Amino acid sequence: MNKKFLFVLATVVTVFISIFCIIWAAVFGFDPANPQNMSPLFSLLWCAFAGLGLVVAQQGSFKTLPNMLCSAAVGPLYGMLFFGLLDILMSNGVSALVAFGICALAVTYLLALLHVVVLEKTYFNAVAMTLGTYGIWFALKDPGDPTNYNWLYGAVFFLIGTAYGTIFVPITVFVMSKIAKPDEMSIEAAE
Repeated sequence: MNKKFLFVLATVVTVFISIFCIIWAAVFGFDPANPQNMSPLFSLLWCAFAGLGLVVAQQGSFKTLPNMLCSAAVGPLYGMLFFGLLDILMSNGVSALVAFGICALAVTYLLALLHVVVLEKTYFNAVAMTLGTYGIWFALKDPGDPTNYNWLYGAVFFLIGTAYGTIFVPITVFVMSKIAKPDEMSIEAAE
């Protein structure tokens, strides 16, 4: 494994995530001395980090970006399906815990089956990204408050983080082209 490439990648990720955080803090009013003055959306930085992290873990690139974005965009639809099915089951007398278990099994299996098998050769084949925004739906959806759109903001921030994360490998390859031998310049060389 090419340690130099991995070192440069880690450095690029650190620098560009730090830049992202500084911009985020400026846009959403980071003010720990007066947290009441901060945007309530500031705390959703973790959603962008989830997208960034998945891109790094999957070694995403500009080439895979359309797949990742399309796949992530549909994750909340599975959340809506989950709560729709949950409502149907519970309104027919199924206990909340049993209904939740049935929905978790049925909807998650449908998601995995569709994105891994049926949609394998489409722009919707990045199942990890779909699961990411499906999870954001659960983390941020408030079933008792239909006016709360934090799940939507979280999904959008996830998409932004995903798109931003695709610059890491190309920048690393560029840096490596300036400091390394040709056989050390690609992510494949790191393997």
